Amino acid sequence: MTLYLTRLTPHPASRLAQQELGTSTHHGSLHRRVMSLFPDGIPEQARTHFGVLFRVEDTPAAATS
Repeated sequence: MTLYLTRLTPHPASRLAQQELGTSTHHGSLHRRVMSLFPDGIPEQARTHFGVLFRVEDTPAAATS
């Protein structure tokens, strides 16, 4: 089995990133953004098919620079 780990770091000045990360009401759009990184045309359960897991971590801005 091959495992790929990817870290996505949204630009802090991006209004879209602020919206998607700012409140729990936007987590649906964040999920769609993550799933857009994978090919279309997979039947139901694309997350299971690709074994996609994602999480959002709050880290201090100083730690990421």
